[in-house]
Amino acid sequence: MEQTVFRGDIVEPGRFQAEDTVRLRRFLAEHIGHRVDLVFRNSQSQRSLEQNAYIHAVPIRLIAEHTGYTIPEARYALMGHCWGWQHSELAGREIPVKPPTSDMSVKDCDYFIDWVIPWAAENLGVVIPLPNEGRR
Repeated sequence: MEQTVFRGDIVEPGRFQAEDTVRLRRFLAEHIGHRVDLVFRNSQSQRSLEQNAYIHAVPIRLIAEHTGYTIPEARYALMGHCWGWQHSELAGREIPVKPPTSDMSVKDCDYFIDWVIPWAAENLGVVIPLPNEGRR
């Protein structure tokens, strides 16, 4: 199922102000005559670029190096250990509840960082520096 997300604000009753109005207008023009579902949800702040850089460059990389996994393998396993696993009929196996780190909000990313540091120390003996350690 194709999903297209437009971020923006409801500025008054019946009026949505998209962050990218050009993209929204193009999408609407391309879908004239198609039936679509309009879904409203509160927007979550995506993880910050700093958070993304840290989790991939520090804990995931260190754990991958320690275990011999590739970075994608380590990321996949860590997402399952942190968020839990669910059975996928399509895959025929267990998959992480939250597989991609790109789906994490700022709050999710904070939780993951707070979880992975003690988990790695306790389960693997890997010491992971805190996000701002070594910076001045």
